[in-house]
Amino acid sequence: NIYTMVRMKSFPPTLVIAIILATGWLCPRSVYAQHYTPDSVKIITYNVMNGMSRDTSAGKSGFCGWLKSQDPAIVGFQELNGFTREKLEALGAAYGNPYAILMERGTYKVGLTSRYPIVDAEVVRDHMTHGFIIARIRDYHVVVAHLAPNSYKKRRLEIALILRTIRARDPHLKDKWILMGDLNSLSPLDKAFYAVDDRK
Repeated sequence: NIYTMVRMKSFPPTLVIAIILATGWLCPRSVYAQHYTPDSVKIITYNVMNGMSRDTSAGKSGFCGWLKSQDPAIVGFQELNGFTREKLEALGAAYGNPYAILMERGTYKVGLTSRYPIVDAEVVRDHMTHGFIIARIRDYHVVVAHLAPNSYKKRRLEIALILRTIRARDPHLKDKWILMGDLNSLSPLDKAFYAVDDRK
C-alpha cells in the first residue's frame, strides 16, 4: 500500500494537481509532499489495496488509529473493494471524518471522506477503468481518481475526461481544485521494475 499526504494553505485561481500518487503496486513506501503552516489543511490519499483485505482487525482499528493521529481534513481512497457507503461512513467517523461518498458500483471502488460536509458530489464510471468522484468541500473542489494501470494511452483518455468534467463545472478554472488518487503514473523510483514488467 502507498499513500501521499499534503498540507495545503492556499491555491492560485487555476487547476492545481495537489497530489499525484504513482504506482502503488510497485512502490511499497510512503511518499510525502508537505507544507506546514498553522492554518493548513491536511489531505491524504491512500490506495488501501483490495479493500484492506489483509487487515482483519475489528473496525480496522490500527488503520483508523494511524489516520486519527494524522488528523486529516480530507481523505481520498482507492480500491475500497467490498465497502458500502455505510461502512465507509463508519470508518471515517472513527478518525474524525463523518462525511463520506463512495462509488457504489464496480470492484475497485473510489471513496472520499471529510471532516466537513461533501456537496455537489458526482461519481463517474463511464469510459473509466475504475472511476472518479468529483465533489465540493468548503472552498475546494475535490477529485479522487483511480486511473488505468496497464496503458498510458488509456490514462491520457481518462485524464482528458476528468479535465472536461472539471471545465464543465468551472469553465475559466477560477476556483480551487484538488486532484488526487492512484494515477498509476510512471516513477523513476520504479525504474528497476520496468524491464521485468510488460505494462505499457
